[in-house]
Amino acid sequence: MKWCLDNSIISVITTPATIQDLSSAIITAMESNTVGPVVAPNDVVYDILLAEDNMVNQKLAVKILEKYGHIVEIAENGALAVDAFKQRVAQGRLFDIILVRRTALAAAYR
Repeated sequence: MKWCLDNSIISVITTPATIQDLSSAIITAMESNTVGPVVAPNDVVYDILLAEDNMVNQKLAVKILEKYGHIVEIAENGALAVDAFKQRVAQGRLFDIILVRRTALAAAYR
């Protein structure tokens, strides 16, 4: 807990988490006045692959990432993420960042 406070982390949850746990953590983080807004340079645009199987999480992540000007491609599971990665490699256009949720990645190995 001390490490979290020292590093301005307002809210922490562990998995598995219920929707109530997630909601509570988000509300706590959003209501906190102890941390100023993060300022990131807007001139850097990343090409991002997002592997997320939950539609709500997809929409939230895309909205946040696109707000900062990034280009987001969605893969609905890990297998599709691997396919998207392979396709980009074949085209010579690699992703700058790949965000994968552990449950989405597990689907690629089933």
